Amino acid sequence: MRALAIILCLLCVVIYAWDGLKDWVIEPQEVSAHYTDRAQQEVFPEAMGNIEPVQNLQDYIEQYQKKAQKISAPVVLEKPDQEKEKDLIEDSAAQKNFDSLSQNLPIEKVGSEVVLTDQLPVCYKMGPLSRRVLPAINRSIESAKLLEVVRVESVLSADSHVVFIIPTTTQKGAAALADQVRKKGYRSASVIHSGPLLNAVQLGSFSTQEQAQQFLESAKARLKMNDLRMTRIIGSPTDKVNLIFVALSDEQINALKGLAKKHGQVLSECGS
Repeated sequence: MRALAIILCLLCVVIYAWDGLKDWVIEPQEVSAHYTDRAQQEVFPEAMGNIEPVQNLQDYIEQYQKKAQKISAPVVLEKPDQEKEKDLIEDSAAQKNFDSLSQNLPIEKVGSEVVLTDQLPVCYKMGPLSRRVLPAINRSIESAKLLEVVRVESVLSADSHVVFIIPTTTQKGAAALADQVRKKGYRSASVIHSGPLLNAVQLGSFSTQEQAQQFLESAKARLKMNDLRMTRIIGSPTDKVNLIFVALSDEQINALKGLAKKHGQVLSECGS
């Protein structure tokens, strides 16, 4: 039994070792031409036979970029004759519109050239007019066909600079404070009954800021009060107006001058 076991072990060793030893024992056979040719075709296809090696890589890249630019360049197609004719008609119409607009603009001739100037439209002002004379003037304006070129501008009173004592919480308290100030020599002191200075006590009103500032410093020293202030009051609308006439033609200017002479009014250019 022992001998049989040894024989079986040797047999197994020979079987497993044969795969590794047969390459040494048996000489390798040549691969058939069929497989050799096929392998060559796969590794070196006919398409690669025409490939040339790149001698200068930088020159090759520049040539490739030039070809790409030629391919990507936009193609300009010439317009058909009908579209060209349409463009010419549109350009002609635009030129006619410009010519018609330029006829209404002031033109100045410089040498042999004609130049469009930036002169502003003619503008005249009539006033200030009291509201009682407006109805008669309005009728004359309508008769002269000037309603489309006239507008009404309110006349504001002049701005003033006011010196005052800051407002109290009630009107009664403001009246009591005004009495105290009048007793100290400021006889024009009065309570303000409306506006943002409601319930303040006004000591004086001046046309210039310098006059108001001098009065303020004097009142502080005399009254010994820290609640004195100065402010500017914007002018308010009065009962008078100005009539503004703009974009007048020569015929309308003559009609306006006759209208002003008829009603005894003076015309002046806007901004003067």
